[in-house]
Amino acid sequence: MSIIQKLPLHEIHKIAAGQVVERPASVAKELIENALDAGATEITIHIKQGGKTLIRVLDNGKGMDPDDAQFCFEKHATSKIRSVDELSTIDTFGFRGEALPSIAAVSKVTLVTRTADASYACKVTVENGIISSQEAAGNQGTDVLVADLFYNTPARLKFCKSDQTEQRHIVSLVHAFALSHEQVAFKLYADDVLILNATATTDIKMRLLQILPSSFEQSGLIAFEKVFTAKGFSIKGYITHHQFGTYDRSLIFSFVNGRWVKNFGLAGAFIKGCKQVIPAGKFPAGVIIITIDKKLVDINTHPRKEEVVFAHPKMVESAIESTVTELFSDQMSQKIGYAPFSALQNSSEPRSPFAYKPFEQSARFEADVMPSFGHTISSQSGHESSQESGFESNTDNQPGMRENRTEAATHTEPFFDILKTDSAEQADLKQSHLLHNDTFDLQLTSQRFVGQLFDTYLLIERADELFIVDQHAAHERVLFERLHDAAQKPEPVALLFAHTIHLSEAKLELLVPFLHLLEQQAIIAEPFDTQQLLIKAMPVYLKDANLDELVHEFITLIEKDEQIEEKDFLYTVTYNLHAQIACKAAVKAGYKLDTHFVNQLLKDLRSTKDCFSCPHGRPTGWTITKNELEKKFKRKV
Repeated sequence: MSIIQKLPLHEIHKIAAGQVVERPASVAKELIENALDAGATEITIHIKQGGKTLIRVLDNGKGMDPDDAQFCFEKHATSKIRSVDELSTIDTFGFRGEALPSIAAVSKVTLVTRTADASYACKVTVENGIISSQEAAGNQGTDVLVADLFYNTPARLKFCKSDQTEQRHIVSLVHAFALSHEQVAFKLYADDVLILNATATTDIKMRLLQILPSSFEQSGLIAFEKVFTAKGFSIKGYITHHQFGTYDRSLIFSFVNGRWVKNFGLAGAFIKGCKQVIPAGKFPAGVIIITIDKKLVDINTHPRKEEVVFAHPKMVESAIESTVTELFSDQMSQKIGYAPFSALQNSSEPRSPFAYKPFEQSARFEADVMPSFGHTISSQSGHESSQESGFESNTDNQPGMRENRTEAATHTEPFFDILKTDSAEQADLKQSHLLHNDTFDLQLTSQRFVGQLFDTYLLIERADELFIVDQHAAHERVLFERLHDAAQKPEPVALLFAHTIHLSEAKLELLVPFLHLLEQQAIIAEPFDTQQLLIKAMPVYLKDANLDELVHEFITLIEKDEQIEEKDFLYTVTYNLHAQIACKAAVKAGYKLDTHFVNQLLKDLRSTKDCFSCPHGRPTGWTITKNELEKKFKRKV
């Protein structure tokens, strides 16, 4: 007797369903796509127990006649294509002709549909491979009810997650469809509770606001659009303001030629583009819409068409990252200001809606109201105080801080050499220093330096606002910009004794080809045997840095990004190396500063491109308005 047997058709369908029906969200996706392909302008979704016991999708599309209503449950029956040649240029969502039969193979399906010219609807039920049809009452469009998913494949049901998890997947799915089809109205009910009511709109920004948390404000969305004509694609979309951060990627939506796709490369490029403005561990929300030549993308690599493959993926990802980076740089430069103060006084700009948030439109440090002074830090001597400047001194004796009582108890630190000005300006600074000394208190017409809080935060008053600046984050940004944009590289200083860093053989082998990047930053290193790295010279501003930590972070960068194109890799590694160096060299929290240093720091900060955050994404400062303070003290309601 032959041991090879042909399986019954309904068993074949159950097995084939595994490629299409992975979880309840997979069913919802197929049914919503069919509704959109049918021209629906209103789609309502009902789910129960995360879709495991019920998924119902109703639409007002063109519907089907009785013959098509039955035939759509036949495997490989489709209205979308007529030959394989059409696959590369297909415009509709579905085409495989296996979605409905696959769904029906692992659930109990009821379909009610009616066309505009029909006098009655057709009702089709499918259970255990048995199809039955009858006349019924119904509106134009299609109503598909899927009950008891995986009832006949209990092993598959066990792989479903909790009701809450499965519901989250469906919610994210409906959000994505709502974003890509803003002209369609979507309603989503979970266990008979309305959880999404996205009315039709012509503005994707308004659709985003329907989806984002209710506390999010309209002014917190920034639009971007860029066309790469020569490369055959364009990108556009919205990203949330840098003040808004989520704890995962769930609110990043990517669309390719109108189709929602799950692509970690696209989302990763989106996140990298705002790495300077959002702290590590936080993520932006937004939408990326890519329109690309159909010949440059394959949408058929995944059974459920959730993923796509680009002919040139790095080109697309690089375009997204650079566009978002430029967006924040331009947007925040405009907000933080380059207009003269007189123009600001007459400005009709609305006040920022973000209270107690990083610098907004009003946070402008103007060159014309910030005279230049040298880069100085107060003495840490506890035997004398700088009463004239309004600061106390202490005996912290922190690294990089030395006493110098000969000139107003100030000292210019070596690691500020990177900020050196030319000789003429130095002469002006010296003259200003002699004239003002430590008595200068930034008492300016437009803004006033109030003082230093906790030896960490700088308080600046202007008009009806208070700026609170994080001295370390601000200085880190200034040093980073100087490093990143400097035409000349820093000079190495030979160490009396080489510093030894112990590494695994694999990590040292990975690092060696990239030692020239460290050398470009004046860090001279060479391998010693198979598990040690010797640091023989380094720039003076790294004298107090943790070299072991810096090198291990550098290796982590290499491990993370070594697969990307060399040009992009070098930029990424250099950027992160500069960020590390700037962080190590910047004035620390707890350092007592004098007014000269504060003044120059604020001026330098104002002149940087991205003064709203440090290179790692932490804000350099916050704004509090007088009105907000008066509300806190019950002076106003």
